[in-house]
Amino acid sequence: MVGILAALFLSLTALTGFLWSFKLDKPLAHWITASPPHLSIQRPASVGRPGQSTLSITEILHIADTALPAAVTTRIRLPEQSNQVFKVHKKLLQEKSTMGHS
Repeated sequence: MVGILAALFLSLTALTGFLWSFKLDKPLAHWITASPPHLSIQRPASVGRPGQSTLSITEILHIADTALPAAVTTRIRLPEQSNQVFKVHKKLLQEKSTMGHS
């Protein structure tokens, strides 16, 4: 009886490892549950408008500080291309990671 349970457990472990290695776990889960796959996450894009000025870093930091006044700014990522956006990383007091997730 113990051997059968051990074989079942090891088979499930091997199947899980195989599915994760070849990235078959999500398609299989969607097939089993008959649910549609999630849409891919779209990255935010910057769209310039004619006649509208761009924001300065000071204005962007003011907006971020207004959104999360209790958080500390830990990183500012500047756009590398004209269609990319600024990213301001902030850390709240209760967050344990050094850079924060806010």
